[in-house]
Amino acid sequence: MGKSENGPDMRDCGDYAQAIQESASCTISVLLEPVTKRDVTSWRAGAVACSRVLTVDGPSWSAAVTVHWPSQEHREFAAALYGVLASLDAEITRKAFQEALHLA
Repeated sequence: MGKSENGPDMRDCGDYAQAIQESASCTISVLLEPVTKRDVTSWRAGAVACSRVLTVDGPSWSAAVTVHWPSQEHREFAAALYGVLASLDAEITRKAFQEALHLA
């Protein structure tokens, strides 16, 4: 897939996911689910991040977000995926902030 002139492309999504993994010491998985209504197929794209730090109960934290595509907000699939990664990044940051408040 080539570089989009109007927004992020799949390479941008890969770079963003890699940057999140490195900065948050986590593993990101992207899940796609077809959603069919009235002979029209749309997609639910989800991203899940799990901490690489393990506790007795599993990862020390996890975060998940989803988006539907196509949508009014995202014309291109890569833009929807980039948006879900941005939401995931914000959720990871929120969890880290909450954890820091409990440690202080």
